[in-house]
Amino acid sequence: MRRRQSARIVFVTSLLSIILLVLSLAGVLNPPIAGADRFAEEREAAHNLGAPDLTDPDGVAKSSDPAEQGTDSSTDPTEAKGGDESPDPGESGPVSTQALDVSGNDPSLLAPREDGLLRVWPQESSLPQLHDVDYDYYLSLEKESKALSGITVILDPSFGGSSTGASVVTDSGVLAEKDIVLAIAQIAERYLTEMGADVIMTRSSDIEHSLFYVTALTADTVLERYAKEAAAANYDTQLIDDLRLQMSDVMRINQNSADSGGRGLFGGIGTSARLRLIYDIQAQYGDVLFINISLNQDNDAKKSGAEIRLMKQDFVTEVNNSYVEDQDPNTLSPNYSMIDSQSRAKLAWLLYGHLQHQLPSIAAETDPRLTETDMAVLRLNNLTAVSVVPGYLSNAADRAVLGSEAGQQKVASAIAYAVRQYYVGP
Repeated sequence: MRRRQSARIVFVTSLLSIILLVLSLAGVLNPPIAGADRFAEEREAAHNLGAPDLTDPDGVAKSSDPAEQGTDSSTDPTEAKGGDESPDPGESGPVSTQALDVSGNDPSLLAPREDGLLRVWPQESSLPQLHDVDYDYYLSLEKESKALSGITVILDPSFGGSSTGASVVTDSGVLAEKDIVLAIAQIAERYLTEMGADVIMTRSSDIEHSLFYVTALTADTVLERYAKEAAAANYDTQLIDDLRLQMSDVMRINQNSADSGGRGLFGGIGTSARLRLIYDIQAQYGDVLFINISLNQDNDAKKSGAEIRLMKQDFVTEVNNSYVEDQDPNTLSPNYSMIDSQSRAKLAWLLYGHLQHQLPSIAAETDPRLTETDMAVLRLNNLTAVSVVPGYLSNAADRAVLGSEAGQQKVASAIAYAVRQYYVGP
């Protein structure tokens, strides 16, 4: 009996399915998955609108890439996708996002130059301003122990691993730059953390990273934050996600040589369209600082003293132009033009001033040294960025200070309090 009932149920179900299918094919009923197809098409269209072109093997955006396209600010972003896509209050489904506005980022639109110098990107951001720093708020925290809460400091102790930097053989063994600057960075990390800052170390142990690993890590730190703010503002983050993937590739390869591919976007002359996007984003994050720590060495053992290195706008422009040589500059990427030279100089002076206070024998008040030096980690970086060089390892007096725990603590303290004064004031 039960078998006969089961057979009847199967027969009736099959008959109903056949009837519904015939009615659907005849146009009497709508196909059951029509709505799913429509939403799939909308998602694909939204993805394509914000997706960058990855066909250029050198990592330079082409004119068809949103990273290089100009955007008419009078155009409603929804018109590009066929009208208003605001969700109906009665409908359920994913909330659509708008493409990230990129404007004026096509180098082919820049006028050529006849003076043998690189063209120059305009002094305006190619991306929306999504992050602002309330400097007045930090000035109000002068008496707070955690006054640097919300501030990020990227500390970059040079060298590591098989790359020792400067080194000197002493009675107690080899004294290497890589070990001294790491010790200083680790102490500075502790001081800054106690002040409330978030500290990112480009290395925390005796490992070697390429210069381009450091620049990619620095860029990715800010790209990650911008992507979150873009998503919160209902922007499609595909373009930023792609830039982060390119930074990830540079860090994965971790090589300085051009042939290795480890330079990525940072390997060309001038500033490509995509690298400009990174610089424009970094320009919004005045609450993120980059501080490299290195030492000096010279054949003249009498040379001594601290030094702060930086690269201001005019110097970066000059260095990039010097790389052109016999090439046609109008075929190369333009120079970037929105480096905050004033902020770099302010941080540099504060660092030297605190070194004077902590170590007057090394950072003499009568001989302050702020020098502009071509360093990849400063040139390929649009944060407020400087390099602290607290002395010469080749000088006996400097070496005695820098090789001691007390001396390293004083240098680290100078770094931390300079950062605090940069935001909070005296």
